[in-house]
Amino acid sequence: MKNILNSKAGKTSIWLIVGGIGIMLLLGMIAYNVSQSTVQRTELQDTPGGCADSTGVLTVNDRSESDYGTAPGSPAITCGVDGEAVTTSVTSGTTTFAVGSGLECIAVIDDYLDEAFSFKMPCGGKQLDAPLWYSTSDNPSITWYNDDDNAMTNNIVGGTVNQTDLSAGETFTLEVKIQGTSGESSGDGILIVEFAASTSANITSATLGGKQSINVPSVHTLQTAGGKAFAFEVDGVEEGNVVKLPFQVTLTAGKDLDAGVYTTWYTKQKFIDDDKTIKYGVQDSDGTAKYENTISSDFYIN
Repeated sequence: MKNILNSKAGKTSIWLIVGGIGIMLLLGMIAYNVSQSTVQRTELQDTPGGCADSTGVLTVNDRSESDYGTAPGSPAITCGVDGEAVTTSVTSGTTTFAVGSGLECIAVIDDYLDEAFSFKMPCGGKQLDAPLWYSTSDNPSITWYNDDDNAMTNNIVGGTVNQTDLSAGETFTLEVKIQGTSGESSGDGILIVEFAASTSANITSATLGGKQSINVPSVHTLQTAGGKAFAFEVDGVEEGNVVKLPFQVTLTAGKDLDAGVYTTWYTKQKFIDDDKTIKYGVQDSDGTAKYENTISSDFYIN
């Protein structure tokens, strides 16, 4: 009698387990179907068939990227659709695009870093949040320090404080201070350092705090004939932040160096290139200037 009861109990347990597994599978299938239905509804919302209207209005809500910055006003907005040329001029709150289309747009206005935005036109239209950095013509502030740690006079022919006389073949290190402005961004930049005429053979190398060295962009006009020139990519500074970078110059053995040194900063930003695509930098593909700001800061070597 005891064995019979145990046998029945065992069979009951097996059926309970089987039933439990069945219920779990059923619940899983229900959850999957619900999730798929949600995905399908979401996808339909971004297609003309899933909306009351086949197009949506683009409204651009431009604002300052900084809590302390000046509002941009009304930037010019130009968009490209589904990877095509960026040529469509937009009137915020009026211009429409097909629901589901992929848009790449650029906001352009003076004294701001022009910026690009990519998104898909949703059902019901798009309220585009478009923060822009304010960047006035004197941003950033650039100050050079000599190898005695003194701020040098910003003058190509010298002034009260200059770089002291160098020795032939010397390696010397200056410092450049790049300072931002509250409520603004300097943007990423290209810093060009150009030594006096006929110094190409006098300088072996120059480095700027580990920053990438690049060719001098054609948008920059060299100030001297045969002068050694270097260009570096430099990260931007936001708000009133300060970056200090060592600038180390190695002279050729037996060679000396003196006279004025030109330095120029160009601010990178987004722009529409000649092929109607959006690019980033200081000049377009044929060398036309596209930078936001250019800053000069010179010094003199005795």
